[in-house]
This record gives sequence, C-alpha cells and structure tokens, in this order.
Amino acid sequence: RTWSATDECGNVGTCVQMIHVEDTTPPVISCPVDANINCDDDMSPASLGEPTATDNCTDPVTNISFSDNQIPGSCPHDYTIERTWTAVDECGNSSTCIQLISLQDNEDPIINCPPDITANCEDVDPQTTGEATATDNCTAVVTDITYSDFTIPGSCPHSYVIERTWEAFDSCGNQSSCLQIITVLDIEAPIITCAADVTVDCDESTLPINTGTSTATDNCTVNVTDITYSDNEISGACPNATTIERTWTAVDECGNSSTCLQIITVDDLTPPSINCPADATINCEDDSSPGS
Repeated sequence: RTWSATDECGNVGTCVQMIHVEDTTPPVISCPVDANINCDDDMSPASLGEPTATDNCTDPVTNISFSDNQIPGSCPHDYTIERTWTAVDECGNSSTCIQLISLQDNEDPIINCPPDITANCEDVDPQTTGEATATDNCTAVVTDITYSDFTIPGSCPHSYVIERTWEAFDSCGNQSSCLQIITVLDIEAPIITCAADVTVDCDESTLPINTGTSTATDNCTVNVTDITYSDNEISGACPNATTIERTWTAVDECGNSSTCLQIITVDDLTPPSINCPADATINCEDDSSPGS
C-alpha cells in the first residue's frame, strides 16, 4: 500500500506499507444428527444426512469428506459407526465433527416350516419329513435352526402325532418358530417266515417244539412276539396217516397281521412187531390149526 503526502508547493513524498493477508481460521462445520437404524437400512450420507460448513473467507465450503470407524457391539449386527466429517477451506484449514450411527438387529428371522406330513413309524427323521429354512434381514441365510418334538399318543404304540416345533436364531439372538404336524402310522403288516414243511411218524409229536416255529419281523417292532397258530387236519389213506395244515399268524403292536402255511405230513411208515408161537413137532393126525 503506497501512501503519498503533498505539501502546499506541490512537493510529494511517498511510503509503502506492506499488508499480508492470511486465512488461518478453519471453517465452521455442522454435523448431521446422530442416527439409529436397522442393520439393513441405507447408511449412506444421502440417507443419513450430510454436514454443512461455512468459512470466514470462502462461503460455502464445498470440500467436505468423511471416514467411518466401526465400533463392535454385543453381536455381529449391533454396532456403532463413528462417521468423521472433515471440511477444508481453500487455504487448507480444516475442521471436523463426528456423527454417531447406531446399527441394531432387532428383527426376528423369517422361518418357513416344512409341510405337514403323514409318515411311517420308521420315517420320522427330518431328512425324510423335511427341514425348516429361514432368512433374516441382516443375514441372508440363517443356519442356526433347531427342532423339538412333542408326542401325542395314538391308538397304538406306533400310531401317534408329533408336534415338531422348529426354531431359527439369527446371529444376534432374535428367534422365530413354526409348527410342523407329523402324523405317524403303522399300517405295514409284519413279515412272517414260516417253519419249514415237515414229515413225521405217527408216534412223533406234532407240537411246534418238534415240527418248528415261525418267526416274524416288523418295520416298527424288530421282533414280533405275538405269533400263534391253528391246525386243520386232513384225513389220509389210513387212520394214522394225516396232513396238518398249520396256519401261523403274526400280529404287530398295532394289530397288523400276516399269515403263512406250514404243511405237516403224518405218516404210518413203521410195520408192527410180531412175535411168533414156538416151533412145534406134531403127528400127522394132530390138529395143525393156530387154535391147537
């Protein structure tokens, strides 16, 4: 800045003043308000707000940026973001403010139960009756899925109803459940294996201890113990030669039954034992009939 002084005779004197202009004042920044959002909400500045900044030399300030620092919370989807906003004026002076963004996972997962089903007594495992699936707003696929069964007795030991409750848990402990009804039936008859056909002599016992016993297995009860038999005797060529049609019946615990037929042939194959009278010597005129 040049200063000039002039006297009454027109003489002029000058001096120069140097004025240094500096911008040392940082801009004034105003952060957007803190926010509480769900884990799947939009957390971009367009959704949660952007700061404004003014400056004593340049107004408005347009060089504004942010950086995020994540602070872990009680579970993977409950945490806090410290969003630091920085405003820089044209001379490099800067100021910052912090916006706190709290994320939370408070929504239950969505669980889908397998359909209700009617099953055989040996087919009640989830691999057969179906498994539940679940999705979550924070975790696409929910893997922590469990089930528990409540059994309602039916008309017999292997015909009943299972109320299967499925539960899904997300990574923050939110839970949802659904109910699957499994109607269990025992409608299959046991498999009976007949004693082999046999031939016995008329003086031998025809009881199963001698002629053989049938056995049976079942899809619901491994060993079937309710096995009975009935006989139908068919006369043969002589009084001591007969045929026995032995019908075996196996009944499982729910009353399903199956039968088989065993043929027992009774023969009289042994000739009688004969004892002759003693040899005799007689005269030609003596009676030779058996009576004498």
